[in-house]
Amino acid sequence: MFKLTRNLKIFAAVALVATVAFHWTLSWLLTEQLYVWIWPLAGVYCVTMFFNGLLNGRQEDAFLSRADFSFSYHLMTYIIVVPVWLPFILTRPTVDASARLGEGLGMLGWGVGLLIHYFVSRHSIKGYSRDEVFD
Repeated sequence: MFKLTRNLKIFAAVALVATVAFHWTLSWLLTEQLYVWIWPLAGVYCVTMFFNGLLNGRQEDAFLSRADFSFSYHLMTYIIVVPVWLPFILTRPTVDASARLGEGLGMLGWGVGLLIHYFVSRHSIKGYSRDEVFD
């Protein structure tokens, strides 16, 4: 099911660079107490990741034939973002335990969403149930 294609590798590389840049810049903004720039930074990161996935995903040959192809991009994003995010959470000295718990629950919630995405994508082909396609 999971195949590391050329476009998925490009997506992963761009996602890794964007995520590291986002977290490094976010850390700097928090250290310098430039809170007004956090939302614009998050917006730029969001748009970058969206178009990275959109452009690379639409160029995949399997895009036209398999519904579960988006799961590969979702999984790759999770694999890249969480390891970059985790040290950032654990090394911030001024954060209390409840904030870290909230961020950890965010990662856990995303993982549950990823699991749901996996099971839903395995039971549909481009919006049709398997029973409708293979009658």
